[in-house]
Amino acid sequence: MMTKTAAIFPGQGTQQPGMGEWMDGYPAASRIFDQAEALGFPARAVCFEADADALKQTETAQPALFTVAVAAYELLRSRGAQFQAVAGHSLGEYAALYAAAVVSFQDALRLVMERGRLMAKAAKENPGGMSAVIGLEDEAVAAVCEEASQGADAVSPSNFNSPGQTVISGSVSALERAALLAKEAGARLVVPIPVSGAFHSPRMRSAQDALEAEMQQFAFHPPSKAFYSNVTGEPASSPETIRALAVQQVAQPVLWTQSLQRMYADGFAVFVEAGSGKGLTNLVKRTIPSAAVYSTDSEDDFKEAIDAVA
Repeated sequence: MMTKTAAIFPGQGTQQPGMGEWMDGYPAASRIFDQAEALGFPARAVCFEADADALKQTETAQPALFTVAVAAYELLRSRGAQFQAVAGHSLGEYAALYAAAVVSFQDALRLVMERGRLMAKAAKENPGGMSAVIGLEDEAVAAVCEEASQGADAVSPSNFNSPGQTVISGSVSALERAALLAKEAGARLVVPIPVSGAFHSPRMRSAQDALEAEMQQFAFHPPSKAFYSNVTGEPASSPETIRALAVQQVAQPVLWTQSLQRMYADGFAVFVEAGSGKGLTNLVKRTIPSAAVYSTDSEDDFKEAIDAVA
């Protein structure tokens, strides 16, 4: 049986100054930066030249990461890489939607720019943050969050990233209480994440509601390859289902561990992370130790991926 290969796309938090610049000498990637700029997003100035503080801004980070992920994907494809499935972590799901031909590049970028704007607005209206809890089982993290929550001053699991690594989102005070409780419960580490809001939590409900109205203006198509959803961890094939899940994703937890496990059960044993950083590469290694996984974080990484999968 032929080994099946999946492309996976990283989300916010993986941004870094200079990301994607090495790709700009390759026409397949350069065309994507050109397209983004033609649509009004200054991709090269932001991705190649912006500093870490500028890239922390949600409305800047999201279109930048999306553009770099798509450029990496198109570069991989131009060298003969073929993928039978796609999945993206949080924001990365929009690159997956593009890669599966569910939405056009133009529509996906516009949606990402609006998503970033709406999430930044929600973060200002409902301030909060996110922290990674290392070394606790999912059920223990959920119990910690429940105990730390006091009415609207709440915290909840937001990203199930890999066995023993769960991200929580909520108000600053609830996060502080949860950090203490998590350490008491046996967590090895609780690390604040450099983002500007409590993403994938009820504090993003206003962004979710506004994005739902926005989504109706864009055409969604049946996926050209298997597409795995953050909200369910399962494949989705109906355009209307995929649209609804993309809306829910803003305020729902990301089921990344479940997505990877389902993909592996479906025969995917090779994963290529297209985009900035190696965050998802490391999560695959923790979740599915027997899988082969590659990244495109540098030109050397890209060449190694192409040698393996093209």
